[in-house]
Amino acid sequence: MKKWVLIIIVVFLGVLGCFAVYVKGNHPLVSGAIMSNTDRTVVAIEVGNENRFGEIQVVDVFVNNHEEPKHLYMQVSNPLEGFMIAQEYGEEEAKAYRIQEVQNVAIKTETAPSTQLEKFNNNTATESEPSYAITVQHHEKIHQVTIHYYSLGFSYKKEVLID
Repeated sequence: MKKWVLIIIVVFLGVLGCFAVYVKGNHPLVSGAIMSNTDRTVVAIEVGNENRFGEIQVVDVFVNNHEEPKHLYMQVSNPLEGFMIAQEYGEEEAKAYRIQEVQNVAIKTETAPSTQLEKFNNNTATESEPSYAITVQHHEKIHQVTIHYYSLGFSYKKEVLID
């Protein structure tokens, strides 16, 4: 009897360990289109979560050489509306494009930009499907954006080159 309990515990821990390695090895945050103003001081990066389970929580975003951006927002839209780029967002734009603080938005599962583009091209996209864009503004030209985030209790880092 003790042997069976020990075997079950070892198998369970082995499966749990394999799951943890799989989750940590597959970064769920994916980027899509990169939009900017002409001098690249404002950049919006379309992002999504390609996992089937576990939302993504962005905790920090840095630009260039680990510098704090002047402004940082998350646009929550849908594949039919898209995103906007502006130096400043007025109250109407913020409401229309659901511009929020990055830390207040959890990126839902199965929202990869490539999947949403495919649905858009096949005329199967709907307004109920969320699309996300991290929008950063900096006082100088943006060359790189580094996104720190959590998913399923693991921390990750994604770097997006703008050049």
